[in-house]
Amino acid sequence: MRWSEAFGDAESVFSPVVAFETVYVSVESTLHAYDAADGSLRWEHETVDVESEAGDGAYGFHSTNGTIAVANGTVWALLDKRRSESGAGADGVAALDPTTGEVLWTDHLESGRTANGLAATEDALFVETPSEEGIVVFDVASREIVETVSDAFDSAAVGDTAVTHGRYTLSSTGADAPWNDRETHAYGKPTIVGDLVVVAHSRRGRSSPDELVGFDLEDGSERWTFAFDDTHWSDRFPIDAVVDGETIYVDRDGQLTAVRPS
Repeated sequence: MRWSEAFGDAESVFSPVVAFETVYVSVESTLHAYDAADGSLRWEHETVDVESEAGDGAYGFHSTNGTIAVANGTVWALLDKRRSESGAGADGVAALDPTTGEVLWTDHLESGRTANGLAATEDALFVETPSEEGIVVFDVASREIVETVSDAFDSAAVGDTAVTHGRYTLSSTGADAPWNDRETHAYGKPTIVGDLVVVAHSRRGRSSPDELVGFDLEDGSERWTFAFDDTHWSDRFPIDAVVDGETIYVDRDGQLTAVRPS
């Protein structure tokens, strides 16, 4: 073991994000940045200031999986209205310098909106709003909401392309040739690796086995499918496909399964 960091017994630690030789993790509304080599603390923020409809106030950070993203030399983090000192009526977002932790800018969503995840491209920030089953798109340059993607729960992004999934739809946005794949099965959260989008899914009907599918990132064509022997997943299942090199890992019925497509 190279290094470790202990938090309080009552504090939950969710998946960190590693970039810029730094480990970023939000624990109990505080955002920490640790040196990836030796674990030393580079910087941290308990709160950041945001102007909201309820007045200026300090927000704490969301502390769940998928609420930190990195793109174009910036660390993005979701701000939690429940951790606001001003009684804000909506969640927010913050852009931070990855090395120093300097707050570059902050903003809040429209009143009443909450968020549970985000993804970032070079030009846009995709904020997942579960209560509306949609994803709010922030334009980075103008710092304004430019679009709301309907029928979308989760997203993944790389470069100038984002992929979102809804109840029965997997779509790309921002690419030169956006695509849409709509079938009668439920998708899991998309994972982008190289020129592939990897998702888990379960078709309707208990007789159909669970599958992993690799889609071409550029045009959405199906490159390969791996079918399991049975079914554990169901509609709107929270399954992440984690990719490490050429191996894909998924949690099935409490067991870790590794798949390496040829």
